[in-house]
Amino acid sequence: MAAVSGTAFAQSTVTIYGNLDTAYTQYKNGTSKITGLSGSQMTSSLIGFRGEEDLGGGLKGIFKLEGSLSTDSGVGSASNTNNQVAGGAVTAGVTTGIGGAQGLTFNRYAHVGVSGGFGEVRLGRDYTSAFQWGVAAADVFGTNGPVSGNNMMLNLGVVNKQATTSGASNMIGYMTPKINGFEAKLQAFYGENKSDSTTAGAKAKDGDGTSIAVKYSNGPIMVAYGTQTTKGTVDAAVASTSLATNGEYTQSALSATYDLGVAKVVFTNAKEELTKTAGLSTNKTNLFGVVVPMGATNLKASYAASTMNVVGTETKGTQFGIGADYSLSKRTMAYFAYSKVENTDGGTAYYTGVTGAAANNSSTGIAIGLRHSF
Repeated sequence: MAAVSGTAFAQSTVTIYGNLDTAYTQYKNGTSKITGLSGSQMTSSLIGFRGEEDLGGGLKGIFKLEGSLSTDSGVGSASNTNNQVAGGAVTAGVTTGIGGAQGLTFNRYAHVGVSGGFGEVRLGRDYTSAFQWGVAAADVFGTNGPVSGNNMMLNLGVVNKQATTSGASNMIGYMTPKINGFEAKLQAFYGENKSDSTTAGAKAKDGDGTSIAVKYSNGPIMVAYGTQTTKGTVDAAVASTSLATNGEYTQSALSATYDLGVAKVVFTNAKEELTKTAGLSTNKTNLFGVVVPMGATNLKASYAASTMNVVGTETKGTQFGIGADYSLSKRTMAYFAYSKVENTDGGTAYYTGVTGAAANNSSTGIAIGLRHSF
């Protein structure tokens, strides 16, 4: 990491940092196969800028700008301005608006704030606390690549184009200081529709939401719980599972890790709900994982089992994955990951890398890559 300072930053610091992660990948689902290079298969490829200024009296002014990169092609990643379907429309299942092969966007973080003994306040775009401390906190594969727990745990949110599965714009957030191992994050975000809006997919509260998470971490133990709710928008392309005009998308997760020294074991119980629709839809997942350190090498394995109920129709799926990473230096790592996802009970919802239309389809993914951080 590089720190930049000078007369223009009298009592300030600005840090430039990032990850570059690229892998050879092969994903298969039935007769469909994609082979090539993919970014962010172990950790997210990104570039960021963060800084702070001493305001006196124990207060600091802070900022953070962080954007995702596709290191296989050099393009940036999609963002979302209003926590609704990007651009407000879906055609043949494809989201229109902000997204695709655009330049760098600060889709991960874009906020300013102030911190002190009271905690920290942030204004702008941020990851939701329920995702960071709930869904993502215990995934041994870091929610990236072929074995990402997101393949199973965030299925309803992804299908319904809910931008607040992991990050939200127009957010006010507060994080408490850590006291005796306990800390909390409270967030509210806004869709910024007109108060008298009556257009389908743009009701007054659409895109508004809250996210709350609490965490205890002390020594070898970490336990966290998070929950969030977002007012919905109409997605006609997947009407059977989409939110109605005043629908809600709710995500919650309980995560726990315990470091035994010779191995770290993890567990996550996650639940998604689409409510206030013609019928309730849910997706429930239990994920188990283990990391075994062996010198510069970490051996990893995880197993996830999910049950989806879409307006009374229940299907199930499982994901099993193994992997390893090896530290070539403090900043450079080589890694391998393999996963297999299977659908049962006539389902098609779960997959890694490549979607499949056949009932009870299975998919596999493999990634062999390098990650460098700076």
